[in-house]
Amino acid sequence: MSYRGIKMILPDTRHTLGMLVLACLAVLFSAPAQAFIENNVQCTRPAGAPGVQDLGAVSPGQDISFVILLDCKVLRRYPIGLNLSYTSGYTQNPVGPKFEVGSNGRRVSEGGMGSTAGVCLPATCTALPVGYRFQTVVVFKGVAGTKPGKYVFLYGLFATSLGWENYSDAVTAGVMFYTVENPACSLVSSDTANLQFGTLSSADFSAASQTAYIDLSCKSATQATVKLTPTQSVVDSAAGISATTLAGLSMVSNWADTGAAVNFSTTRSLNFNAGSNTLGLRFQPRLNSPSVQPVGSFSSQYTLTITYL
Repeated sequence: MSYRGIKMILPDTRHTLGMLVLACLAVLFSAPAQAFIENNVQCTRPAGAPGVQDLGAVSPGQDISFVILLDCKVLRRYPIGLNLSYTSGYTQNPVGPKFEVGSNGRRVSEGGMGSTAGVCLPATCTALPVGYRFQTVVVFKGVAGTKPGKYVFLYGLFATSLGWENYSDAVTAGVMFYTVENPACSLVSSDTANLQFGTLSSADFSAASQTAYIDLSCKSATQATVKLTPTQSVVDSAAGISATTLAGLSMVSNWADTGAAVNFSTTRSLNFNAGSNTLGLRFQPRLNSPSVQPVGSFSSQYTLTITYL
């Protein structure tokens, strides 16, 4: 009897940004209830700097960061100083942890239009004349979410005149996204297990069994479902019985850890630990009828599919 293969299947975590991103940016910069006087400062990003940043695939809880470089020009005088604040949020589930935002080594506070809770630009709170130019770097630092999936993070930066809070501008906005991969498990044992029953007589079938052990190593604890699918026809799905290549002889499959029959129609849920894990499947030949004594060689093949949740 041979046991064939393990297929690892990861769920599709792709999402389309499209109009969703544009709609959420509109929400970030929606018209405020209070009337603000804008066009006090104009800030642009360097040519080619993306407004949408993809950090790619990351591990759960991994340190992540992204940087925004702004080149600003004062259009209306700031008598006391220019204050920078930000707003941010995730567009959909999953929702990740908040970011810490800094500019030139100082922490930027959450705020928005009219907020003076942040830090002054370019360096300290000081009067800025019309035509004054400066550059600033804004850094978002944090950790990735822990739930597998695509995370879409939106942010907006705002400049407000100290002492004249109704003079306020939405400086820039953008989107950052990343994908948290499923906790990676790798197959330690061979992807093909061959079990040999040797020579059997009908009297040996009640005691003859072979167990296939599948060893995996996981970077972190994860949940998974497993399903066994026979290549030969199914005799009794709920009882884990399938045909072999020898007429009159079937094969019974059981989970080695519980002794329960493998149900070919359903999946089994398992919790894999960080580190080494072993999954066992026991197989035992069975005569279809005591009155029929098949003679000859036989084989039975199965595919075990493991799906991370």
